[in-house]
Amino acid sequence: GDRGVSRLVPGLRECTALEHVDLSTNDLADEGASSLAGVLADCSALRHLEISFNFIGPEGAQRMGEVLGQCSTLTRIDLNCNEMCPDGVESIAGALGALTKLTRLDLSKNYVSDEGSQSLARVLGACAALAQLRLSNNHIGDDGATSLAGVLGQCSALELLDLSYNSIGAEGVGRLAGMLQACTAVSRLELGCNEIGADGMGRLAAVLGRCDALRRLGLRDNGIG
Repeated sequence: GDRGVSRLVPGLRECTALEHVDLSTNDLADEGASSLAGVLADCSALRHLEISFNFIGPEGAQRMGEVLGQCSTLTRIDLNCNEMCPDGVESIAGALGALTKLTRLDLSKNYVSDEGSQSLARVLGACAALAQLRLSNNHIGDDGATSLAGVLGQCSALELLDLSYNSIGAEGVGRLAGMLQACTAVSRLELGCNEIGADGMGRLAAVLGRCDALRRLGLRDNGIG
């Protein structure tokens, strides 16, 4: 928990060669995230930060967002299954523009919603190396999908996009379909457990013939009739 992280932090400050920190499933909340944030900038070799399956909320995310931009060596961030909500996601998003080496970002199950998607959309265009983006189970609807689609076309390295278990309908998937024509490297698209319906399937089908790299398409439980 938070108390354990506070005891760990002094030791982490001495680990200047540390490349991977995994504190998943440790009952960390905002206090623990804030303690950890205080030392992250000192880990100058850090490449992979993994703090999934905890209880980090907007306050902890804000503190982390203040320092993540200084971790210029980061290539992978896994913060899935926390409680960041749109405000916390906005704080994390504020740091992403400085992380030019970032290839993987997982914010699944964080109550991102359409509002948080819009915050991400404002910065993802700067993440030129981004290859994997996971935003499943986040209450994202058509507005959020539209915001993301408007910028992901600039992410030419994108190979995996996971928007499963959201509330995306025909309009949102239509926007995502348009994005796919620009994201020629996408090999895996996960849209299962949304609300795409038959109309949305038609919009998606219209572009699939031009998705030469696509190897996996997840569309389970979408009410296509």
